[in-house]
Amino acid sequence: MNFATPALAQALVQWRQAPAHVTRAEADNLVFETRVGAVRWAYFEDFAKDADGAETLRRRHIDYRREHVEVIDVPHTFQRAFQPAELPQYDDHQNIARVESLNRPLQLIGWSFAELRRAFDEKNHAMLDKFLAQWNLSGDERPSFGGFAAELADDIEADDWPCRLRDRLGLAHYAARTGPVPVALMIYPMRDVVAALEDPATACAFTVPTVLDSEPWPYFFPAPARLPYGRAMPLAPIPSEDLLLAEILHCRLRYRRDHLVKIGEIVTPLGDLDIRALRNHHLMALRLAADDETFGEEIP
Repeated sequence: MNFATPALAQALVQWRQAPAHVTRAEADNLVFETRVGAVRWAYFEDFAKDADGAETLRRRHIDYRREHVEVIDVPHTFQRAFQPAELPQYDDHQNIARVESLNRPLQLIGWSFAELRRAFDEKNHAMLDKFLAQWNLSGDERPSFGGFAAELADDIEADDWPCRLRDRLGLAHYAARTGPVPVALMIYPMRDVVAALEDPATACAFTVPTVLDSEPWPYFFPAPARLPYGRAMPLAPIPSEDLLLAEILHCRLRYRRDHLVKIGEIVTPLGDLDIRALRNHHLMALRLAADDETFGEEIP
């Protein structure tokens, strides 16, 4: 996407010239994005119009997400008035897989991970329902990132599924550098999300992730518009573009007990990630998958 406002265009150029690859990657995502609708982009440009340099533009990007995506009503992500990047088609019966950190819900209810684990292993429905009810009361309506369970079947069945899913789905914020990260694997059909949508006339249930749906984040990578979904950037290079995982966003879903499939801990800390190598490899895979050599630009 390009800014029409000269000062913003210059601020983005300045941002991309940062020597740190992580910082450049954040700015590249704005440049590479092709799915943000014209109405939403114009709104964001007006929202950021007072930015007078790279740092203030970055700050406005963060502010935009906090004010219009991390909200208690419908995020811009799904509002039809903002031309959302709606999925062109989907199967209501297809299952979505999502990895959720349990740190916050455990803190809210005052339980240890061991207590929740015991309730899960013993199929203590009363305790699990109490936990999920408390969890559902917390949080906002921000979009939920997810993938398709069928594409992750081997990883889900593996003993080390928490780490494998973290790495394949590009969940770099679950780094586990200060200790294990307790997580839940939630699996649910797309029809449950559709049923949770309050007003289909004004909002959609599913979209392709765009740069405006997260804060500046180098481990997100917008996918070419030729691809039907987003594509998660894994935390290790993949051998083939055929292994790129679909990535979607959906509106808030209140979890039920049958959605909670596994709980575990991410115990393997992330090492030092080479963001340049990861992004350049992912870009190559995206270009091959979309048959579009013009998409994006490598970090030199």
